[in-house]
Amino acid sequence: DRPGGPLVFVVAWPFPSLGPMPPPPPAVRRELSAEELVDMLGELVVAYRAPVFQQGLADLRRSCLEGKANLLLEMGPFVLRAQAPVLEKFGQPPSAQGVDLMKHSVERRVAEGHSGLEALANEA
Repeated sequence: DRPGGPLVFVVAWPFPSLGPMPPPPPAVRRELSAEELVDMLGELVVAYRAPVFQQGLADLRRSCLEGKANLLLEMGPFVLRAQAPVLEKFGQPPSAQGVDLMKHSVERRVAEGHSGLEALANEA
């Protein structure tokens, strides 16, 4: 304990050696509406049907069979490359966390009675 209370340092940005202050992280929307999910899942279906994605998936399957790798473990990062821009467009993190948030939103909207959403989610 110091006489007069704790020692407090006030630091002003910018620190010349660190460059400009980084922007705050983008706000993460935790819940998507049923309408947003329909649009998002539709875009994911289009991305998955794209010839370049299909070719990459076929190459990944072949590579896993030849190398005895687990396709499901290897598929996650591959699919995320197609999902990331769509997730980001709808305000979700372009990461596995964003996928989890999307899945949670789908489950919630299905539980609320948005019946067509489950079939679209299964297609995506």
